[in-house]
Amino acid sequence: MTSSTIGAAAAPEPASGEATGRRGAARTPPCAGRPGADPGERPVHGGARLLILLLGAVWAQSPVHAAPGSKPLATAALSQFEGAAGGGLVPWALIAGYGSREEVDATAFASRIDTGRYRLDVAGVAVGIHDRLELSHARQRLDTDPQLTAALQSALAERFGDAAPLLGADTRLTLDVVGAKLRLAGDAIGDQDSPWPQWTLGAQYKRLRRPDPGPGRIDLPALAGAEDRSGVDLYLQASKLFLGRPGGRNLLLSAGLRASRAHAFGLLGFGRQRSDPFGAPRFSGGSALALRAEAGAVLFLRPDLAIGVELRQRGNRLAGQDFIDALGRGDVLAERTAWDLLAVWLPSKRLAVSAAWIDLGGLPLQRSAHGAYLSLQVTL
Repeated sequence: MTSSTIGAAAAPEPASGEATGRRGAARTPPCAGRPGADPGERPVHGGARLLILLLGAVWAQSPVHAAPGSKPLATAALSQFEGAAGGGLVPWALIAGYGSREEVDATAFASRIDTGRYRLDVAGVAVGIHDRLELSHARQRLDTDPQLTAALQSALAERFGDAAPLLGADTRLTLDVVGAKLRLAGDAIGDQDSPWPQWTLGAQYKRLRRPDPGPGRIDLPALAGAEDRSGVDLYLQASKLFLGRPGGRNLLLSAGLRASRAHAFGLLGFGRQRSDPFGAPRFSGGSALALRAEAGAVLFLRPDLAIGVELRQRGNRLAGQDFIDALGRGDVLAERTAWDLLAVWLPSKRLAVSAAWIDLGGLPLQRSAHGAYLSLQVTL
């Protein structure tokens, strides 16, 4: 198989005898799996998680429960895929839930992004405290099509022979995201006479939980040259909800800046070191925080129905690794701006359903990473 087939049709996996015959040549980088590392997560059953959310949705629609919070319908955010109150890709400056400055609200959500070769399942919770502070947690699990890694392994073996690094058999990646968001100034909803938006400062601590690839093997983040398995994103967001504008409809605008070291949103680790699994000297580079822009706009066609668009700039620090370039496909680690086209249905204040066509701007070994996005949120 030639290197040009990475990301396309897969070659058969090497026989077990061939795989075990290549030993000792691959140097395990510092961020690769080691004895004593996390043994990996138990499988998360998306069907069971979805069932729990659906039961919660039925409960949420029951008339015996009072509506959450005192804010009107369609003045709360959704749950973006990292757990913060926002859209699908981008956090907004709003605090989770419908609670006012005297109330506490909580939300729970489950989302799925399916690009064909990848499936990203996310579940999380968020708490909004007095419309001032938000605390959140989300867990992302990325399942990779085995054909992609089999194609990469075959291309490595063809190019480097017995010296080729061996990939771990389990390519599932799990990312925990713990977030906090503080409202600094402004009122995106209540202060309609002011042109100024609501400002929030947020932080997301991300920790990559990877299965141990096994002795003499390497996982995708380490192969790509990620320096660390955890990192912190900092972001500043400004959002404004224009009630009755334009044309009697409501319009939400949001924009912000993010400082991050993450690759593929953190699913490929953080920071960068020159990746050379063959024992050559390694060096760090590109580990400083980099600023990235993000923005979104949502138009409410009616109080329970909205459409929107979001853009999120991504870094591109892993592109250009020497040994990947030697395969003739140095662009398989390239990252581009992510975007989505979003539709939202709000049957009540307790339930929000969002669907989108989303382009994640490239994922490992797959430059084109677009597909369907579906999310269900329950306000408790």
